[in-house]
Amino acid sequence: MEMLPSSCTISQTVEISAEMTPNDAILRATLGWEALGGCHHCEKSGHYCGYNVTSSSTICVKQNRGLGPLSISLISTGTSIGGIVLFALVIFLIYKSRESEKEKETQLKVEKFLEDYRTVNPTRYTYKELKKITSKFKHRLGQGGYGSVFRGKLFNGIPVAVKMLEHLKGNGQEFINEVATIGRIHHFHIVRLLGFCSEGTRRALVYEFMPNGSLEKFIFSKTNSSSHRPLSWEKLKKIAFGVARGVEYLHQGCNQRILHFDIKPHNILLDHNFQPKISDFGLAKLCSKDISIVSLTAARGTAGYIAPELFSRNFGEVSYKSDVYSYGMMLLEMVGCRKNKDPA
Repeated sequence: MEMLPSSCTISQTVEISAEMTPNDAILRATLGWEALGGCHHCEKSGHYCGYNVTSSSTICVKQNRGLGPLSISLISTGTSIGGIVLFALVIFLIYKSRESEKEKETQLKVEKFLEDYRTVNPTRYTYKELKKITSKFKHRLGQGGYGSVFRGKLFNGIPVAVKMLEHLKGNGQEFINEVATIGRIHHFHIVRLLGFCSEGTRRALVYEFMPNGSLEKFIFSKTNSSSHRPLSWEKLKKIAFGVARGVEYLHQGCNQRILHFDIKPHNILLDHNFQPKISDFGLAKLCSKDISIVSLTAARGTAGYIAPELFSRNFGEVSYKSDVYSYGMMLLEMVGCRKNKDPA
């Protein structure tokens, strides 16, 4: 009798006559089988062996052994990354929501200010009008930390410089400072604010156009030296006196004293006759003439021009003299043709 392979298990039902009892006869059954080709190796490998009726052949079906270590590791890594991304997305949405609320508060603050000062001379323009004035912001004059400046022309043909405020700080305070100070004063040596725009998050200031740009490009040019100057000593003297008259007017000539806190060559613009005009009042502060000491929560100005008392009260109290210090540092640069903080 052929031996049954150890990998096979067969059960067979044998019919026994009802008339027969175990005592009457000895039942004998002969079982036979025919091993299918390939099944032995298939089942030995831990898979299932099957029979395809159509092709009359055996097939080996692989057994699902579950996920391997590599698959488990990939799934775990993917789940972790997905969790981190989801967490970052939630944080981002919360941040944007708070930024939106903060921006709304800033807009309300600016609109309230403009409502209180609606009698101010500068004209209020819409963003659509600014696009027409600047020919869709075609001619860029310069760019800084505050944003970009574009050349434009008003509807009456007057050339202007439009400063788009793109990186405002202090809840719109810089914009308010500009309109509240320069918008109400008129002096030959202070740039004139002709208009402004406040439409949603878009804010801009419209100034009279200064064809010769800033003083900075004339005293810090690469070809500039003490022996070869784009500006003569006479013109430099004229500019120095002009800026001094402008600063004196801010401190003594207005109903309220205006402290600029950022007097430097970059903020001194020159007209077609090289007459200086003080500009950029984003850091300015209004105070009474009766008050000699000014209270500030943080230092204001640009490194190389800031008075020592703005950094530490150990050097004294902050006052209008801080602008005088900045003016003196600017004079040194005009004479030396180099930046005060330049190590070369």
